[in-house]
Amino acid sequence: NYVEKELVGQRLEATVDRLENEGIDAKEGRDDFLELMLEHYVRNPSSMSWSVCMYEIGDLVGGHSAVGNLLMRLIGFVALNPNVQNQLYIEAKNALKRRPNDEGIINLEHRPVMPLTEASILETLRLTSSPIVPHVNKVDATLQDYDIEKGTMILFNTYYLNMSAEYWSDPQQFKPSRFVSSSGSVSHISKPDHFFPFSSGRRACLGYKMVQTITFTAIANLVLNFEISALNDEQRSEMSRQLAPKGCLALDLSDKCFKVSLSPRPEK
Repeated sequence: NYVEKELVGQRLEATVDRLENEGIDAKEGRDDFLELMLEHYVRNPSSMSWSVCMYEIGDLVGGHSAVGNLLMRLIGFVALNPNVQNQLYIEAKNALKRRPNDEGIINLEHRPVMPLTEASILETLRLTSSPIVPHVNKVDATLQDYDIEKGTMILFNTYYLNMSAEYWSDPQQFKPSRFVSSSGSVSHISKPDHFFPFSSGRRACLGYKMVQTITFTAIANLVLNFEISALNDEQRSEMSRQLAPKGCLALDLSDKCFKVSLSPRPEK
């Protein structure tokens, strides 16, 4: 497959050659996580099969791809919605005032006081409506008069759950505020039960924390330091087309992918 042939093959050969030249018990010389995985596989063939190794590497590559696509989608939505962008900028500035640090950057310690920024990630996930991991029921069951046999694969219609006017007001619009509730002067995240972008239970996405933490710090610091906008009207139209809900996370990685402009802010 693509991962094995294009991403792993040459690296595996290089790892084998290095260990043969240095000795299988030589000090580890890995440069990144992929090197760590391949080196462990070569050193411990009895405890890690090639299929397990490829499965974990595929998860790693897929996870990073998902984060990159989600972040780019969020950047696009922010560029198309300047009012939301301004609210995110104000929230970031206020967070740094409440919890200052020497670097002047947003980190995970600011997350509890930045609900709108976190809500913008949830809203991007909602509009993306990417399919989630299916489930398989372990016993015969009945659900709303439907008999479901043991071993049946259960798929959630995430597009309907995320985009239906039955569950959301103005479902086609980018409105992060729909995920924010207030208790007096304190705002916090509020998610309805029908919204579960990472699935649930034991089959829930293992990388959801990586998605949330990386995307949060990236978008918060981008908005804090730059004004994000479309390059021109043509790019704005292309951005709207590519970000329209389709039930797919992946964006076009070719030259056709939309582009944005980052203009440094005069001050934080």
